[in-house]
Amino acid sequence: MPLANVLYSGWHSVQNYEETNEAQEIYPTLAPGVLLTTHADDWVLGSFTEIVPVNTIDHEFHIHHVHIISPSANGEYECVLYCATTEIGRFSFSRTDKKDDVEGIEVHTDRCLANTQVQAKLASANDVSEDTVRIKIWYHEHSN
Repeated sequence: MPLANVLYSGWHSVQNYEETNEAQEIYPTLAPGVLLTTHADDWVLGSFTEIVPVNTIDHEFHIHHVHIISPSANGEYECVLYCATTEIGRFSFSRTDKKDDVEGIEVHTDRCLANTQVQAKLASANDVSEDTVRIKIWYHEHSN
């Protein structure tokens, strides 16, 4: 079946909605990333760390990417994002001797209500110490 000069094998889907959002934003902006710390045991999430304070983003929003900055040790990491205390997404990354700045990781979280706090928890495969990493979120506000 031809559709827009592309052949499809028997079926296709049509997106019946249009996402309306503003230009991409970064938080924190023009400032260092927020420092997250793992638990001292391997694969145990550390404590909640506030990424975005309450009443900072005044429209519904969702996170598209997370910028990972300067993990403190080589190894595997996993991070959980929360709107207040409700989980909205997870992502993983690693650091090696060859590269320690992972840049942007695609996340695509659920929408958060306007003025909601964003928090995160971090875990790593290392059980020798508490590892750290700084993060910034890249998000879109929604106008509807």
